[in-house]
This record gives sequence, C-alpha cells and structure tokens, in this order.
Amino acid sequence: MLAITLILIIIFLAFYFRTSPEREFSCKFYKDALYDDDRYVDYNVSVPEKFKDFYSRFGDNAKQVIIGKDEGKFYVIDKEGYIHCTTDDGEISKYVPKTLKCRGVFADTFNKDRVGAYMDSDGSIHINLKDDNLKIGENAGKIKKVLDAYKCNKDGIENWFEKYKDYTISWIALNKGSVTVYYR
Repeated sequence: MLAITLILIIIFLAFYFRTSPEREFSCKFYKDALYDDDRYVDYNVSVPEKFKDFYSRFGDNAKQVIIGKDEGKFYVIDKEGYIHCTTDDGEISKYVPKTLKCRGVFADTFNKDRVGAYMDSDGSIHINLKDDNLKIGENAGKIKKVLDAYKCNKDGIENWFEKYKDYTISWIALNKGSVTVYYR
C-alpha cells in the first residue's frame, strides 16, 4: 500500500511540475495604423509536425522552441543564443545576439548603458528588458517617448496601458516602421 501511495505521489509531482508552455504577449505599434495587441508566442512547446524538418537541423544544439499565436511562425533558440525563425511560407530569418551601446531616446528614457539585444536579418533590434522588472503602467511615459521617437500612432494607447498596466515588459523591438512591446 505504501509503495502504491509513493508511486501516485511521484506521478502527481511529475505531472504538476512538468514543463508547460509559457505565454508572452506583445503589442505592435505602427506608424499609420492602430496598434495590434492580439499577439503572443508560447515558449516550451512541442514541435508541430510541419516544423519538424526545420527543428531537426539543430539536433542537440536546440535549447528552446517558441511558436507564434497562429502557429505560422516557429522559432528555435540554439545553445549559442541565436534565434532561428521559419514561417509557413518557408522564410527563414536569424536573430543574432548582440551587446549594443544605447543612444538617443531609448538610452535617455530607460537609463540603460548597455543592453542584451538581438538584431534580426532585416535590421530590427530586440532589446532585452527582462531583468529590469518594468511594469507597463509605471512606465507609460517612457513607452510613449519611444513611440514618439519612432513616429508611431498612439490612438487608444491609454486603453492599452490600463489593460496591461500590471504586466512586466520583457523586450522592446525597434523596427523601421513599428515598435513592439513584449510583456508577461
């Protein structure tokens, strides 16, 4: 009886503490359109059948997988820190880890001398703010400054701030035509 109880406890603990997908939300602010906050990616997911060939190229070098909301984008993070992306259309991009010296509005606004960042093959920069524990609501003014610098449309932004005020910013992506805020 004790052995069965122990086995059941072990099964329960294994089920309870298993790795489950972790969701990260994002909001993309555009220059000429309203923002889009109906976006997210899931970390620690199983590999969908349609992306198994792509994933198999990394073998033991794959550290983590991420999939987009519509399952049209699939990312592999390798052990060197590179992020590789593919889509349903077969487009592949690579995010290269960088350490950047921040200048201009971003450095002035977030007081960051050096940041961990990723540069995409299209020239966009993803800036890691996970360790800063920045809440969206407490940093609304700072976010507005960055959006202003990139000439993004802020119509309805107060609603977004209210809805996500308690979420923590994990990344900010700076692109030619948009700014994306990632949060958990």
